[in-house]
Amino acid sequence: MQMHYNIELKKKLCEDICLHGKSTSLSAKQYNVPLKTLEKWITAYNFIQFISKFTRLRISDLVQLN
Repeated sequence: MQMHYNIELKKKLCEDICLHGKSTSLSAKQYNVPLKTLEKWITAYNFIQFISKFTRLRISDLVQLN
């Protein structure tokens, strides 16, 4: 069964991990998100951050994390 997570949760987890150094595996367990799913969100988040530096777009202006 495919779960759907809201964008606020995805953003919070990615920021906690990428900006604040929280553990990926512990965050996945704490929020009951499969580790592989969280890793995909982090990859997308990092890509969006990289692109936004060059285009001056906000995250909300770009594609939502899947």
